[in-house]
Amino acid sequence: MKNILSLSLSLCAFVLTAAEPRLGSTFGALFGYSDDPVTQADLNQIAQSEIASFEIYPPTFEKQNQSFKTAFLEMLRKSGKTAQSYHLPFGPEVDLSATDETMRAEAVRSLKEYLKDAASFGCKYVVLHASDGKIPPETRAARIAAARKSLAELATPLQEQHLQLAVELLPYDCLGNTSEELLLLLEGLPKELFGVCVDLNHGVGKPATPAQNIRKLRGRILGIHISDNDGNLERHWMPGAGVVDFEEVAAALREINYQGVYTYEADIPGNSTGERIKNLTENFHYFFLKGTEK
Repeated sequence: MKNILSLSLSLCAFVLTAAEPRLGSTFGALFGYSDDPVTQADLNQIAQSEIASFEIYPPTFEKQNQSFKTAFLEMLRKSGKTAQSYHLPFGPEVDLSATDETMRAEAVRSLKEYLKDAASFGCKYVVLHASDGKIPPETRAARIAAARKSLAELATPLQEQHLQLAVELLPYDCLGNTSEELLLLLEGLPKELFGVCVDLNHGVGKPATPAQNIRKLRGRILGIHISDNDGNLERHWMPGAGVVDFEEVAAALREINYQGVYTYEADIPGNSTGERIKNLTENFHYFFLKGTEK
């Protein structure tokens, strides 16, 4: 009996142990957000890198030639890497919080089409901005109601494409700029379909730290965006260049047993793809693997 109990406790301890962090990046960041063509040599370097997963943003692929997506998907297949997430377009034409019903319905219709594209990459979830631009206090309640209506209308299309949706923590006066408001936006929506993306760069000007947001949103986090800021403006700097306490962030992610990808959405220094991959990997090891490597 003691041996059985000991084995059960050991299995529980194994389950509760956090998975080793996996490095991810927005795909465009690896090329300095350049419009230059991505070459097969670039893809070969990525295939040999430590980067485990990528976040897709449609314009990045729209700028490439028609055969590029095929080459990218082939690289994923051969290397065992994934495109785990897909950042949906944002802007006034796809603002799910629009109080004009015609505009709101058109935004929902447009984003439904992008869900099909996300599924074609084999993505697990899509990332969404709940609004476009800053929302004044006098219209905030109406905009939240419109956004919630839009999210509910996306539930069936998400199921059809076998996707989840992560509402992103946004900065300034955008909708979803606090953990409390994110949870309000998701209230009543199925947890198996809807969660959040915690952008560590977007908490500027708010009392909660990125680590506090991580703890408050425990159980709803599908992904994170990693970059740094100066405390006043979002900057998308690499960790260590600004004021975000990444030691506290790493501790919070371990505490909640975060299982997702550590996706960098940052301006990665370097004059070539190889240099950016090297700098990205070193930064990831320093801030998120330090003390966990054998």
